[in-house]
Amino acid sequence: MVEVLKEMIADAIENGMLSDICIGVVTAESPLKVKLENGLELEERFLLVAERLTKREERGQVKTWSEQEGDIWSQYRMIRDVGLKKGQKVMVLQCKGGQQYMVIDRWKGGKV
Repeated sequence: MVEVLKEMIADAIENGMLSDICIGVVTAESPLKVKLENGLELEERFLLVAERLTKREERGQVKTWSEQEGDIWSQYRMIRDVGLKKGQKVMVLQCKGGQQYMVIDRWKGGKV
């Protein structure tokens, strides 16, 4: 995701066309829909969503230690339900050409 952002920024600077950052509101979760401030409602097929804003599963190992047993490695499986919810405000980056929009983060207020 970071590499995609770097490429987009480098391309925008090179061509002198920076993308617009918009604020939107999630109007539906599945399929995802986001309505921008200007009234345009974007369907999921036009949205690129940052991984940290999606529900995902994580698997790994954790090492614990106790005096009786020493080091113990345990497996874990965690579901991160951090997906976008209806009514949440989000920051949306309009990609050059206007056909794709990248949802980059949740919006807590303030000025753009």
